[in-house]
Amino acid sequence: MSGETPSDSQSIRYFKLRNRGAKTVHFLVKDAAGRRKVWDGGPRLVPGTEDVVDLSSIPRIQTGNSYRFGAYVRIGRNATDDHEHMVDFGSNTVGVFTWTNVDGSKVTFDGYERVE
Repeated sequence: MSGETPSDSQSIRYFKLRNRGAKTVHFLVKDAAGRRKVWDGGPRLVPGTEDVVDLSSIPRIQTGNSYRFGAYVRIGRNATDDHEHMVDFGSNTVGVFTWTNVDGSKVTFDGYERVE
């Protein structure tokens, strides 16, 4: 992982979610403003696990658009990162996010990884 921040503005194709909380979660994608749910689903992650989804395989996600990424826990407990990220299906970049529930439900952006 490179440790870069969202301000480095790399486009991503893959969404990695790490579950460092105490509940089972799955993937959540919202519009760039963070208001409207675009998609939730994918593998369910029990505490201490992680997985990756290919955003190009999700019909409602479009290349060239920006989204916010997070964790679906249950209504009222969902969380997304505070930054929008551009999606590019031609990219080999993974956006890495971690969900915790230490101080409430929270998702943080951890940086980028590359798929070789």
